Amino acid sequence: MRFFTALLVAATLAAAFSRAHAQDQAAMPLKQGSYFVLEGGVNFNAPTNTYNGFAGRDQRANLKTGYAVSGASGYKWANGLRAEGELTYRRNTFKYFDAPTNPYAGRQISLTLMANAIYEFSTGSRLTPYIGAGVGLTMAWLNNLTQLNFAITGFNNTDSSRFAYQGIAGVAIAIAPEWEALMDVRYRVSDGHTFRTNNVAGTFNSLSKYNIRDTTVMAGLRYAF
Repeated sequence: MRFFTALLVAATLAAAFSRAHAQDQAAMPLKQGSYFVLEGGVNFNAPTNTYNGFAGRDQRANLKTGYAVSGASGYKWANGLRAEGELTYRRNTFKYFDAPTNPYAGRQISLTLMANAIYEFSTGSRLTPYIGAGVGLTMAWLNNLTQLNFAITGFNNTDSSRFAYQGIAGVAIAIAPEWEALMDVRYRVSDGHTFRTNNVAGTFNSLSKYNIRDTTVMAGLRYAF
């Protein structure tokens, strides 16, 4: 009886181990093929250097922490290289120019289209670190930018489009067949924007040499198909 009990226990343990191993194998990272990514997270803007036509001098715009949402689609090769197209929306609110005594309201909004090249490091497990870089275009808007001390709305929905590039570092973990959870950091640079408008007196002014440099931390899911 003890022999049959031990045999039954051994068989049960073996079946459980086999099932766990099969599940682990089924949730391994994508080796090759197409995929789609959806991510969201927070966006941190470095102080933005610009020439302010209203003030007649160089200034530094400081913005609050904002948010970002991103979608991408691409293809992974067996050697770990990935190529993808990415579209990311970022939104941050202004705090002040130069010092807190010069407060501003309004938003900086951008839409960035990137072509990325990413390399994944195989670890033989569910965990896959990766690094990459991208180039593309950033379309930026200043929405209701207002100097609060004088209640002057100088730039209302003005836009600018410039070249952009970014660096990428992150990690993916396989969580189910064809699904991976992602967490990554992206540092984007898009310099030389110009936002043109008329002031309250009807005189032409602009924010020129406006540099956008931000760090975006995101988490999301990747689906292989």
